[in-house]
Amino acid sequence: MAIRLRKGGYHPEFGRQERERLSSPLTQSCTALVWALPSHPLHLELSHLEELMTSILNLWLPILLSAVFVFIASSLIHMVFKWHNSEYLKLPNEDEVRAAIRKENPGPGQYILPYCTDMKAMGSEEMKKKYVDGPLGILYLKASGIPKM
Repeated sequence: MAIRLRKGGYHPEFGRQERERLSSPLTQSCTALVWALPSHPLHLELSHLEELMTSILNLWLPILLSAVFVFIASSLIHMVFKWHNSEYLKLPNEDEVRAAIRKENPGPGQYILPYCTDMKAMGSEEMKKKYVDGPLGILYLKASGIPKM
């Protein structure tokens, strides 16, 4: 059923049910929007408005399928194509670095090199020298043991 809305109100042939359907807030706001555009030749039809609105129940299958697709694609990129493996580098003296860290036995956490307590200390000559001499880095340490999957 296609019902044309007029600027002056409802068509005289409308029954009570049609008037109630057209008095919904969504229909009224859409009608006001259409008639606010003076040069726009569009006549808003109720059936056309209902076609534009999509229920979430109609979208559950596309949502589910796209989520499965994204999961499979990201798994392939991560495990088969190993996209990010080139971003992880090995230290040339890894065993010595591991031994030095193990000797000091810091707890799990994130460590910054060189460490600075606040911005005031960042301006000191000693801190500036540490930044110039290097190395600069962030060290993430986890608890020892086999990783849990």
